[in-house]
Order: sequence, then C-alpha cells, then structure tokens
Amino acid sequence: MNRREFCMTAGGATALSVLGGSITSLLAREGASGTTPFYMKGLAMVSFGEPEYLTIALPEAPHHTATLQITTAGGATEAHAIRGHGALAGSPAGRPKPEVRIPSLVDVQELYPGARSRLDKSPTIIRIPWPAVAGIAAETFSEDRWTFVIKETGEEIITFRPRKVAESLRIDLVSSGVLEMNDGKIPVDLASVTEVATEFIPTSHDMGGYTDHFALYLPYVEIAEHAPEIEPKQLGVPRTQSPMPTMGHSFAATRMYPWSICYPFRVG
Repeated sequence: MNRREFCMTAGGATALSVLGGSITSLLAREGASGTTPFYMKGLAMVSFGEPEYLTIALPEAPHHTATLQITTAGGATEAHAIRGHGALAGSPAGRPKPEVRIPSLVDVQELYPGARSRLDKSPTIIRIPWPAVAGIAAETFSEDRWTFVIKETGEEIITFRPRKVAESLRIDLVSSGVLEMNDGKIPVDLASVTEVATEFIPTSHDMGGYTDHFALYLPYVEIAEHAPEIEPKQLGVPRTQSPMPTMGHSFAATRMYPWSICYPFRVG
C-alpha cells in the first residue's frame, strides 16, 4: 500500500513520509496473520488510558460527515453513516494490552498538563477491548510541521515538540471479532473483510483550517479554569488546499486532499 496516497482528513482530514522510529506495533505492518486493519482518519479522538478498552470518539462537528467504509475480500466497498455507540464483540481473552507509543500523535497532556478526558460526552463512541488489539501505529503524517501557541500572545507552548503530526491511525484488530456499529445495527465480521475505516471529514472544502477544527475537540477536555486559549500554528509556507481524485478502490488507498485540515487527537 502506498502510504502517501492514504486518504486522510483529519481532524478530520486524517488516524496518519513515515518517520523512522515514530511508531510502535506488535505485529508486522503488512500482512499480519489473523488481523484486520482498522483505519481511523479525520476529526477523531482516541484514549489509550482505560485499562479495558481502546476508546475512539467523534466530536459534535457541524458540516462534517462520519462514515464507516468496509472493503470485502472480493474488493467491493460499502459505506454507512455512523453515529451512536460501537463495540467489538467476540474478542479473544488473555491477550495483554499492547504498548502504544505514537510520538507524532497530538496529546492533550502536551498542551494542557493535567487535563481530563470527557469523551463520555461524545455523540459517537467506539470501544474495543484491548485483547482484540494487535497493534496501533500512525499511518500517514502531515506534509508540514506544526506547533501550538497561546492565542493571545503568540507564545509557543514549551511542552509541545514542533513536528509533523499523525494524520491517521492504523489499528490491527484480531479478526475473530465482530465490530458492531450504530448501537449494533451494523455488524461487521472482521474475518470476512480486508479492511475497515472510519472517516469524519468536512462536507465542503471551505471549512477552515486546522485551527478551526482543533477547537471542536475542546468541549471533550476538562482543563484548568484559567488555562490560556491555545491554537495550532503551521510552520513553513502554508499550502493551498485543493481536491484530488480518488485513487483505486481500497479505502486505505485514497487521499482526498494533498494536505489535511484536522488531525486525530489523543485525550487520555
């Protein structure tokens, strides 16, 4: 798979040039036996801190569309609008929680030390038991480097390391499970598909940049009462956003934009 053609949005245009040493995965990235790749891209939040579950949450975001896309073993694709709760059933027991280290993923603790997750307020939440997770890695990365600054003064946040950030994530799931989306209305037998993806992207190319989209995460983070307002700042020459044609049939082989306007965010 050509990683530079992987469709992202992130923050919705995004879950991820691959940077050496920037990802951790328990299995080989390609052709992992007995696993099904689950791609997370666009305006999405993740929590690795819960002991029992990997949690994925989508914020309330006007003028965005949340989609589940499934690619079957025969190469056919089907797409479903998603909202509500999702979960993975039938996962194996006894597997240890994998170590997850994704330095390119923006983490709320880098911006607001001591902040707490409020993902329970999200309208769409997917919970995956850790025994079903074989590995997690950043899949694609932003073209440009980013930092974060205090909006009022422009002062950089010293706890954040300027860098190219993860646009999308790949989560390798043990194929014995069934992903039940939209409160169980859409069951996906992982053993019968080649890949699954969630995408939460703008419905228009005029939805503002990363700064506007980053603000959509903040209702799901509990920060100190007098914490300063923080915003992303692009380093280097800003790029011009323009649509690109879809490439191929696989969801993982498409890319909607040459650069992304929202990126996944770690909360917890």
